[in-house]
Amino acid sequence: MNSSAIRFSDSQLDERRPVWEALSAMYLDTDVSLSRAWRVQVLSASPYSLEEMDAILREEIHPVCFSNLFQPAGEWAGFDPGRLEQAI
Repeated sequence: MNSSAIRFSDSQLDERRPVWEALSAMYLDTDVSLSRAWRVQVLSASPYSLEEMDAILREEIHPVCFSNLFQPAGEWAGFDPGRLEQAI
C-alpha cells in the first residue's frame, strides 16, 4: 500500500461517500446537466464548505476520474462506489 495514501475514519467515510458519488458524476460520459439538481442536493447536505468540496474535487476525485473523459466509450452509468473509494 502507498504510504502516502489518505486514511479516513469511518465517520469521515460516511460523510465523504455521497460527496464522492456526486462529484464523480461530473466525469461520466453522459449529459451531466441532467443530474445537476441531485448533485446540488447532495452537496448542500454535506458538512463541507465550498472550499473543502473544491479540494475534494481536485485532490480526490479528479485524479481518479479524469481519464474517463478521454475514453471513446467511457463510464456513463456511474462509477462503482467501492472501486472509487479504494482508488481515492
